[in-house]
Amino acid sequence: MHSPFLFIRALAAGFGVAIAGQGITLDQAVQRALQRNPGFAVLESEIEAAEGNKAASAAMPNPNLSFGPGIKHASGGGSGNSFHGELALEQTFEYPGKRRLRLLLAEGNIQARKLAREGLAQEIRIVVKRAFFRALAAEQVEALRLEQVQSAQTFLLAARKRVEGGYASDFESMKAQADLIAARKALGEAGSEITRTKFRLSALMGSPADTAFTLEGKLDASVFAAPAVDAPMDPVEIALAHNPAIRIQALQAERSAKNLQAADMARKPDLSVAPSLEYTRGEQVYGLSLSLPLPVWNRGRGEVRQATGEYRASQAELEKLKQEVALAVREAQEKVRLSEAQLALYTPEFLEGLKGIMQRAEKVYGQSSTTLLIYLESKRSYFESLSDYYEALSAWTESHIDLEAAMGTPLDADTDKNGVK
Repeated sequence: MHSPFLFIRALAAGFGVAIAGQGITLDQAVQRALQRNPGFAVLESEIEAAEGNKAASAAMPNPNLSFGPGIKHASGGGSGNSFHGELALEQTFEYPGKRRLRLLLAEGNIQARKLAREGLAQEIRIVVKRAFFRALAAEQVEALRLEQVQSAQTFLLAARKRVEGGYASDFESMKAQADLIAARKALGEAGSEITRTKFRLSALMGSPADTAFTLEGKLDASVFAAPAVDAPMDPVEIALAHNPAIRIQALQAERSAKNLQAADMARKPDLSVAPSLEYTRGEQVYGLSLSLPLPVWNRGRGEVRQATGEYRASQAELEKLKQEVALAVREAQEKVRLSEAQLALYTPEFLEGLKGIMQRAEKVYGQSSTTLLIYLESKRSYFESLSDYYEALSAWTESHIDLEAAMGTPLDADTDKNGVK
């Protein structure tokens, strides 16, 4: 909700002209934050490194070429020296399946970093959405405080007339001045809250904190669709299937299983084949040697035991994470249910009725046709109830954002078909 006071205050503050007057929607704020967050550059570099590791894992071991030149000395009747050389080429052939496991592990590293990128994007969406809605809520409160200042000014003018006309004592005039001071203080605090929330939102969007912009949007019951708690598909099931943290941990458990296979397969012998040539003048000797490692001192049992422990730990971590996410979703659902029930108490008819009573009280007070107590009570009921309504609306918004964060997937049109809304 925008107010004339907000516009005047923004001009007076001189926040800069980079995007002065530009309206920012929630989607635009999220996109700017996603484009400018340096964490994505880090993850992209890690993905590139992981893809390089995959390419290296696909390669066969390089062959070894050895050449040994020398002199052959013969003694006796045919004494003399002649050239003697040895040439050998050795190639290791890995046990079948080892290379494939390396490729699967390398591919798992790539997928883990891509999931981390997805998780970062979802985290940024949540943080930006929370900051954006808090800024909208702050603007609503400021508009209410501005209305309160205007009401206090009307009260002061009416009180002075009543005192001058002999209908009231000086107390009413002093009370009206005190109310105006309190209203102006509250208005200043509300304006400062808007500034601070916009500072945070600007920082998230990668802009200077004092960048001037306006918010395009309205904080009301249309922000989210109807109750997520009544969705046909259980939000816990959606979270277990789509939450990036769970998917990363599941991938880690899968990689641990492959590491266990790799540790067991590492004990399988690799075959080395080495054809050789021994050369002297008038004589050449061709040879072929085969070699296998002998598992005498190290049979790989320690590595297998270590991999087994890591596999079991990853499985336990996955189950623990699932329980934590399920609990967080259930708690968030309860917050949504409670906030929706509380928000429903503030019906449009109730709010309009309060406003009408307050306006009538102002009118009859200015005409000296009602008491100060009735007038003050009418004002108090109106402004306190409206303030409570905005607080309930903010709590309702926060509860939906908490649910989205717990589920790890946006509550938008893409998830409607999954039954989130």
